Amino acid sequence: MKPLANFDLELPFWESHRLVIGVDEVGRGALAGPVHVGAVAFHIHLSDNDITNILSLGIADSKLLQPKTREKLDPLIKQTSLTYSVQSADVETINKFGIVNAVEKAAYAAVRTILETLKPTNPIALVDGFIMKKLNGIIEQQAIIKGDQKSISIAAASIIAKVERDALMSSLEDENYYEWAVNKGYGTKIHREGIKKYGVHPLHRTLFIRKIAAQ
Repeated sequence: MKPLANFDLELPFWESHRLVIGVDEVGRGALAGPVHVGAVAFHIHLSDNDITNILSLGIADSKLLQPKTREKLDPLIKQTSLTYSVQSADVETINKFGIVNAVEKAAYAAVRTILETLKPTNPIALVDGFIMKKLNGIIEQQAIIKGDQKSISIAAASIIAKVERDALMSSLEDENYYEWAVNKGYGTKIHREGIKKYGVHPLHRTLFIRKIAAQ
């Protein structure tokens, strides 16, 4: 049974009247395509009934959910959250600055969008995995290991980012022979064989596919 996220990490901050923004990225390990970062904030004054209803949606780590489930949850998350943002860093940015910097640039843009929209006092970001240096200047943050399995805000961010990125990669399928509609740019056997047979596509991450292309 997949672990469902909850609001246990958010509640102490809400009790102190602090807005919580969940932050997560998708596509970090892909060989091709952009990286997306989602940011989601729920209302700090959710009623017990609201919390129960949101918990009943079955929000979990996006990697543990089937595509149809993620697609079903995407609009529900957007409807029940206070606000959200999905931002991306393109392949050119990844190739020029590296994946870590690219992720942080997208995260900065996503969080800043929410901050500019809500203008909250003393907000905090719950970030999946590791502290992001680029967020230090705009918001306090707390890194949560396996946060997308624990915090609904983080899990929700991972879902909306995953749905948007998957849709983009699927739309590129007619332009290549790498089956991105199936693998979403990740290094499946067919994708790797496609690189060897057809060469490097402009949407490939150069450092990620260098050894494969050289074979």
